[in-house]
Amino acid sequence: MPMMNDLVGFDWNIGFIPYDEKWKERRKVFQQLFHQSKADFYRPRLLKAVRNCLVHLLDDPESYRGHCRLLAGSFILDVAYGLDIQSKDDFYIQLAERGMRAMALAGTFSGYLVNFIPSLKYLPWWFPGAQFKRDARVWRRDAEAMPRDCLRFAEDALKRGDARSCFATQLIQELEPENEEFSEKMKVIHDVLGSIYSGGSDTVVSSFTTFLLTMVQNPDVQKKAQKDIDEAVSRLGRLPDFREYRALPYIQALVWEVLRWRPVAPVAVPHFVTEDDVYNGYCIPAGSTVFANSWAVLHDEAVYGPNPDAFDPSRFMNPSNDDLNPEISMGYDMFGFGRRICPAKLIAVESLWVFVVSVLAVFDIKAVDGEENIGRYTSGMLIHPHPFRVQILPRSIDAANLIRNGVIASL
Repeated sequence: MPMMNDLVGFDWNIGFIPYDEKWKERRKVFQQLFHQSKADFYRPRLLKAVRNCLVHLLDDPESYRGHCRLLAGSFILDVAYGLDIQSKDDFYIQLAERGMRAMALAGTFSGYLVNFIPSLKYLPWWFPGAQFKRDARVWRRDAEAMPRDCLRFAEDALKRGDARSCFATQLIQELEPENEEFSEKMKVIHDVLGSIYSGGSDTVVSSFTTFLLTMVQNPDVQKKAQKDIDEAVSRLGRLPDFREYRALPYIQALVWEVLRWRPVAPVAVPHFVTEDDVYNGYCIPAGSTVFANSWAVLHDEAVYGPNPDAFDPSRFMNPSNDDLNPEISMGYDMFGFGRRICPAKLIAVESLWVFVVSVLAVFDIKAVDGEENIGRYTSGMLIHPHPFRVQILPRSIDAANLIRNGVIASL
């Protein structure tokens, strides 16, 4: 992907690094950071970000997209770099938005001739017809700044002695500066944390806004989900938290359906074929680039039943006992395949779950009369719903009070 890696500069992202020892080292570190054993470290920070988001939605519901972006960005910047983000206009939030927009555009493989004729990358930027080079020059600034500036913040905080506990400080403090591999190890940290930053600051925002969209379009689903939450949590006079995780089957099914219905990356990260292969009679020569059609996989009638284009969480439920149907597994097809499946898939699901259960516990999500933009999506490597107006209203005075009282103090 010359446009993405060579020209725009996303070659630090482990999703786009060739499979070799360099990639394996980075993947190993990434998986260790988001292992389930780390849940006690990141779950409180995630819950804090969600509770803050509820307050923002109560005070300014029209800016829900910015609040969703702040939720995702503040959480990932907190756990990765120890940054305490307070506003959707924060420098690092805006940097991620620009950088991920560049990734979405540059990652459209067929959109750039240079991906098919790599030698075009040597054209000077001012050459007639080289608009792709001019685009890349602009996007590269943000692509390089995303991992560099955040890691620099954590390093400076360590030197001052006021660093907050985070992945960056944990990894850096394990290194020995006099070690001859110090620079290479720092590059690994740079790449891994940058991959976490880019992956976590934008992709879940798409799922958050898709969830709001589906609630507008499916009020019956919303009512059923709220009924389950009310029976399990609201009677206790508190907001839901991870004590309810896995205990609300319909909410789990709703989360799975959000991820399935509109996968964030409809065409997964491309794979490189290292040796000749044959699939269903088709010869795939070594050196080929293969794209997995995640959208088609997730809308397969043979797996998900008739009418897979409909939003229907009940497709994951067992109608006889109101529990999840083990024969229709969610799977993780929306997170990619094989060695390059997203290593943060579990925390991505948890992030969406806690957002869904928290929002439905205290808000009603309703359509705005005359809204015509609802249901349309952007195109590219990553997709988002086009901006749409929506009513996000507290379900009661008690719900509004729960939101105010549920804010978690800074960790």
